[in-house]
Amino acid sequence: MEALAAKLQSPTPSWRAWVCESNGALQGFVIVGEPRYKARLGTLELWALNVHPHHWRLGAGRQLVRVALQEAQSQGRRRLELWCIDANVRAASLYESAGLVRTGEMRTNAGFGGHRLTEVAYERAFKN
Repeated sequence: MEALAAKLQSPTPSWRAWVCESNGALQGFVIVGEPRYKARLGTLELWALNVHPHHWRLGAGRQLVRVALQEAQSQGRRRLELWCIDANVRAASLYESAGLVRTGEMRTNAGFGGHRLTEVAYERAFKN
């Protein structure tokens, strides 16, 4: 968490963040940037997308995914990729509704608190 906080306090051209708010209240945020793993040429990674539970299923997540997709296209990228916790059905549904598809790649990481998390990769390719 400290590494993420440090990154957020010193933005670079390698990543960008947007927030979604209503009447001054933060609903969620999205961060995209250069892939933090070995990726194919022309890839932009969706690093994080979080929406406050009070705003689930109200369009904030869909709007933030749309912003990430638009950013990838405006940069002339070939694809947007992300990793999603396999058990997060709500997030998977959001990504799939935005046209992202599972790539078949999986990885297991030690998540917060040392609990192992299985993640699956999603991508959406663009015709440039």
